[in-house]
Amino acid sequence: MINNIGDQKKTKEYFFLKFEKDVARNMAREVDHYICTEFADDLRDPDTANGIGYSRNEGKNLRP
Repeated sequence: MINNIGDQKKTKEYFFLKFEKDVARNMAREVDHYICTEFADDLRDPDTANGIGYSRNEGKNLRP
């Protein structure tokens, strides 16, 4: 894949780099890390190609 042209799915890092300021970029990474670690058992890949998404597993309730 050259310059993100092709059929490959873009990584989270690709979307993090869209934030212009380092502070915002780092905050986005921290939020993503928090969601992915705290709710790891309840999440599945939402299979989105145009951003970072989070989707609950069927029949799972997110912890309060």
